[in-house]
Amino acid sequence: MHRDIDLRRINLRVTDPYKQEGLVSTIPVEITLVDVLNTYSFERWPHEKVRCVKCNGHRHKHGFTALLSNGAKALFGSKCGEEEFGENWAQATARLREQSRRQNFLLQLDILVPHLPKIRQGLKGWRPACDSIEYSHKRFKNNLGYVYEALCQLVARGETQLKIYEKKTIQKTKRGSGESRFVTEWIPQTISILQGGAYFKNITPTEILDKADAILKQIEIIAGDTSRFDTNHMSILNKQLNNVYRELRQIVDMRKGAILFFAPDHLKLVAYWATRTDSNYIPGRYKAQANELHNLDTGKSMALPPSFAPIDENILLILQSPEKMNFAAA
Repeated sequence: MHRDIDLRRINLRVTDPYKQEGLVSTIPVEITLVDVLNTYSFERWPHEKVRCVKCNGHRHKHGFTALLSNGAKALFGSKCGEEEFGENWAQATARLREQSRRQNFLLQLDILVPHLPKIRQGLKGWRPACDSIEYSHKRFKNNLGYVYEALCQLVARGETQLKIYEKKTIQKTKRGSGESRFVTEWIPQTISILQGGAYFKNITPTEILDKADAILKQIEIIAGDTSRFDTNHMSILNKQLNNVYRELRQIVDMRKGAILFFAPDHLKLVAYWATRTDSNYIPGRYKAQANELHNLDTGKSMALPPSFAPIDENILLILQSPEKMNFAAA
């Protein structure tokens, strides 16, 4: 197995296997396999194809470069390599896959690490906005709890419409007999499309910030001496970074959602919906004034705090950009 310092510079995937030195066209007698050096995916295929040294088939696009016991190199298709070298081939290709996987993580770490201080510092700047979101949720729940819970449940179900159900008596005709009768049904009526539903997602922004910082700190530790950590550890951390990136994106969407939800025109529709909804579900009468929702029966209201702090989305753009850092996409 290669050391990490060597893995960073060697090429485990080649596009033109014929550019390698020391290739042979036949396998000498009593030669054994030392290792599988790389995989190839021939860039000139199908106009040109790779010839396998075992079957002499001139048809390959993908395959492997093998290092032989006499120091020569030979090109194999995957099936032919296994037929020629058996279990040794299986072990060698497994080593190559593991080295390739580790190499990918190492190279992406090298791209990511120089940006970590900026990312961690930038996420600290998100803290006021996250505190504002959580404070607004707490106040919404305390002041207009029935409306808040109804909207949270609606978003959790993946619904996007504010509906009320009106009881109506309609006449139905029975098929065949022609008999008709009057029945009472609850008929749904859409009041509005819910704007800013992300604001009601069941997440805690400050916890996500703490989790993100812990993951980024762990990445810094690994980058300090990668040899102390196995590839599986890197893989787990990579998945955690992927997950926390998506959660950070949810914080951005949540803040934007709050602004959309409390827009005056939308809030009027919310007030109408809340008032017309079954009183067993949302009791009370509601009215919107500017960007504030009022319960006319209790006198309590809800609006966004005046100091609803901004969020610098450039941090996510840096994390997302393949040119700058792509460990999260490894």
